[in-house]
Amino acid sequence: MASVTLAGKASAAQTRPADTAKILNYNPKMGYRRLGKTGLMISEISLGGHHGKSPEERIPILDRAAELA
Repeated sequence: MASVTLAGKASAAQTRPADTAKILNYNPKMGYRRLGKTGLMISEISLGGHHGKSPEERIPILDRAAELA
């Protein structure tokens, strides 16, 4: 049981960065994680793959993502 608690604390530490000043558009309601060995902090949730698409093509994708969230 103690190992589960420790694992939970390790996970929580991973999602709560110590220095949020370096995160562009930081939101206290969002979880953040380190990106591999880069040290960069990224949000736990992201939606990519829209390069080259018009806003008309992106809006239904974003609407659907919001519905599923």
